[in-house]
Amino acid sequence: MVTELERVLAHSREFVDDMVSEELNGKPFSKSAVEESITAFYAMQKHVRPQIIWFQNPWQLHYGPGLFEGYKRKQIRIDSFITELTNTTRSLLEEQMGKRETAYILASIQALMPARSLSTLSRTVDREIELLNRQQDHAPLELCRGLFKTCGDAKLTPNSKLRYMREAERLDRNIGWYQLHHVTNMESPWEHLIVDSQNPFGVSNLGWDFWGERRAPQEPPLHLPTPGAEWSHFLRMRTASISIAQRFIGLKLIDELAEAAFVLQTLGENVHSIACFHDVCFVSEPPISINRDEDGRFHRLGGPAIEYAGNFNIYCWRDTRVTSDALTGEVTVDRIQKENNIEVMRILLERYGIEEFLRDSQAQHVQEDETGALYKLRGGPWGDSIALVGVVNSTAEPDGTFKRYFLRVPPDTTSAREGVAWTFQLSTDEYSPLIES
Repeated sequence: MVTELERVLAHSREFVDDMVSEELNGKPFSKSAVEESITAFYAMQKHVRPQIIWFQNPWQLHYGPGLFEGYKRKQIRIDSFITELTNTTRSLLEEQMGKRETAYILASIQALMPARSLSTLSRTVDREIELLNRQQDHAPLELCRGLFKTCGDAKLTPNSKLRYMREAERLDRNIGWYQLHHVTNMESPWEHLIVDSQNPFGVSNLGWDFWGERRAPQEPPLHLPTPGAEWSHFLRMRTASISIAQRFIGLKLIDELAEAAFVLQTLGENVHSIACFHDVCFVSEPPISINRDEDGRFHRLGGPAIEYAGNFNIYCWRDTRVTSDALTGEVTVDRIQKENNIEVMRILLERYGIEEFLRDSQAQHVQEDETGALYKLRGGPWGDSIALVGVVNSTAEPDGTFKRYFLRVPPDTTSAREGVAWTFQLSTDEYSPLIES
């Protein structure tokens, strides 16, 4: 016989699965629905409707708020309202079910949340913004032009103090990172924002270790992506327990509590990435397209795996972020041999074909043992020798085959075992794996 708790958890699992599917595969997007949700959120706080500034992508949302002035820099954190409502919901559940049962059901709901899977997009976007900052001497021109056009076209209320900064209007086409950072950081609301890196979600343990039993490890909290911005997956994870309590446990929220729950849940369902202030709200549009492989990893050959408007594109090969030319340019033996980035080289090898590369590059088969096969060839980035160890993944692929791949090792490697041991920072004698994956 199915117990009440089992029934609740079964419904909860279905609810979470539907939410995850929407977040990972894309959900219907409507600017009017987003703006209605934002208006309702401000009305809930007894605020007038803010000016809503739309950005085409999260990169613009990262820099754009620093190009405006005349607004109060104190951010309204949606999460703080969710935390307050979650605590109230918990108290009401404890009155209805008791503390132990409430702790158990909340722990079970939390365990259903695939936080890391849900946050792959925001983490990938955040990493791309950081990499763009590090790798380029000059700010990408197309991204900057899109940013300035978006800000310049923003429809500002005539009697508002909010305005596009004059300094930004004077930036020339060859803008560098220094100028962009100088202009935006002087006024950026993120400049002095402090987020608790140990517990950015603000999640307490909720007394989940009860009855003397150690609960199963949960996925670690993840850092917030683009500084200051709040993402839909984060908001929906935080409101999930409230929705489940209302739908499947029979929790009755009345008046202002019911309104707050509806507004916060709807806001999380409609937005993509958002930053709210007292008199202005900055919002990013969702991606134009997201491409994944059969295993759910960001992946696309010949174009960006994640594509936003405004020329913000992220190229990925099976979740590995690469430059566009690694996926769009022609792959030749010479190009593979001269590639110094091991991840890009692995992708180029996979595109070219491992057996074809060994044949066409005239690689010399030096040695083979139970760990793999050692090959050497000429033609590294500086004309030096390249040593590769071909190994076979001991875990079968879904179709039953075993994937072969290459490890790049030092040129003076004399055996496959030595090369594999080197990748683990071990000597040949120290390397003795019990289990290989």
